[in-house]
Amino acid sequence: MVSSSIRLAKSSTRITSTSNNLSPIHKDLSSSSEQGKGWKLRKALAQTRAVVKDYQAGTPSVDQVLDKPTSFATLASMLKQCGETKALHDGRLVHFYIKKFRYDRNTYLGNWLVKMYGDCGSMDDARAVFESLPKLNCHSWNILMKGYVTNGFGKETLECFRLMQHRDINPNRVTFLCALDACVDLGDIEKGREVHFAIMKAGCEGEALVGTALINMYGKCGSLADARTVFQCLPKRDVVTWNVMISVCAQTGHGTEALQLFDQMQCHGCKPNKITYVSALNACGSLAALEKGQEIHSAIANSGCESEVVVGTTLIHMYGKCGALQEATNVFLRLPQRNLVSWNAMIAAYAQNGHGKEALDFFGEMQSDGFRPDQFTFLSVLAACRHTGHVDDAKHYFVSMNQDHGIKPDEEHYLCLIDILGRAGHLDDAENLISFMPFRNVARAWLYLLAACRLHGDVERGVRAADHVFKLDPDNLQLLFF
Repeated sequence: MVSSSIRLAKSSTRITSTSNNLSPIHKDLSSSSEQGKGWKLRKALAQTRAVVKDYQAGTPSVDQVLDKPTSFATLASMLKQCGETKALHDGRLVHFYIKKFRYDRNTYLGNWLVKMYGDCGSMDDARAVFESLPKLNCHSWNILMKGYVTNGFGKETLECFRLMQHRDINPNRVTFLCALDACVDLGDIEKGREVHFAIMKAGCEGEALVGTALINMYGKCGSLADARTVFQCLPKRDVVTWNVMISVCAQTGHGTEALQLFDQMQCHGCKPNKITYVSALNACGSLAALEKGQEIHSAIANSGCESEVVVGTTLIHMYGKCGALQEATNVFLRLPQRNLVSWNAMIAAYAQNGHGKEALDFFGEMQSDGFRPDQFTFLSVLAACRHTGHVDDAKHYFVSMNQDHGIKPDEEHYLCLIDILGRAGHLDDAENLISFMPFRNVARAWLYLLAACRLHGDVERGVRAADHVFKLDPDNLQLLFF
């Protein structure tokens, strides 16, 4: 069955490009008006480069190079384009031009400069421009906060939120959304509660967008009860609100509640979309609820989104978790487009269900189709080797990760190989590998070795492994079963 499935997979449409979620570097200027605008922006940027070059060479002045100063609207469009294409160097040139015409103290252009630097990931420059502006408004603060949170600076985002309040600048919904995103990034529920209090003071708690962000924050920070309370208090719930609540339940191990919400959503007249289906399928997978998963699959087929890669891949994942490998394979073969995640889902499905040989066959086909494996692929490949008991193959793939693909094994890869070595009785190799693990706490690795020592009756090594676990993780109750 599997070999014929692989042949069908090989003969069907193959897509080697990356996910559709990746944004293009350049905009598609398809219409004539867009082409004209794009040409003007490119011309203005070229002129700006000439200005900088001539200025640095000590030749004509700015006013001599350009017939007249570029309009604020054109400069803003240039900065927007630089931010969208991550063209930091060109953005700096536009900034240079703005300073030479002494426009840099204008709040409108200053805000665009802050946004451009934030979009390009240069938050030091963004902050410098922000602090140089003589007049700051709520929009200015929001742009800086958005830059910080997008680039992973959660603490700085919340510091901006604090400073806004200290300076009596009234936050708006954009401010709150940035602050809540920062709380999620930091996993700081107490800060989240402070932001929630400010939202209530501003009277924004009932807004769908803000309420949805609150649900997401509480759910991601580990308080499903608070997420439920916010959800139930919302006067109106749109599909996004339902999706976030279902996703939070599914991701926090409350799959049954997620599926109940999925049914309630439709009873309330809210039509699911592909994001809803993905969360519901993940809940089915976590519960191994095959019958419910098949029911949702039928709804997906009727909705016409089964052929979308993200939905198809989640179906494969769900069927794999439920042990329904034939159904998983059928979905895979029907996908008109496949990406690395789709292949990973198939390999994982077979590996998790003890079909190591078939999983490795899919791994070979994936590479033949031009896809390069990632860390998740190799984790499934090692799991497949664990089921086949092929120690030499496991060693080969572990070394190949770094040598052939430039992927450094993480803790899970090490643990998987240690488990393989231990099960096969290669206890010396397993213990030596633990000593080379580049991680601070390797208690789990010693636990794997401890289990292997019990399996093979190596009492002396088992005592040594237990001693390491006691030192690194004395509260681990698994030791009681040795």
